[in-house]
Amino acid sequence: MIFEKLLKELKKSGLQVTVKRFDNGEVRVLCGWNYPDKMYFQVSDIAEGVGIEVRISAESSGGVFEEFVINGGYRRH
Repeated sequence: MIFEKLLKELKKSGLQVTVKRFDNGEVRVLCGWNYPDKMYFQVSDIAEGVGIEVRISAESSGGVFEEFVINGGYRRH
């Protein structure tokens, strides 16, 4: 499945993020407050390569169906 491939690629990248899949099917990749611009583009490239649409943000809440901590999870930059 595409979602699992996203998790695998993010883990392989070494990026410290948290991935949330919401009840409505939306996927968000959380990078932590003040994350560097470079990190946004890395996540975006990975998602595009996998073929999944994601929202990239510092933090989010509400309606979470599943949550995955990748490489220790997001942190404050």
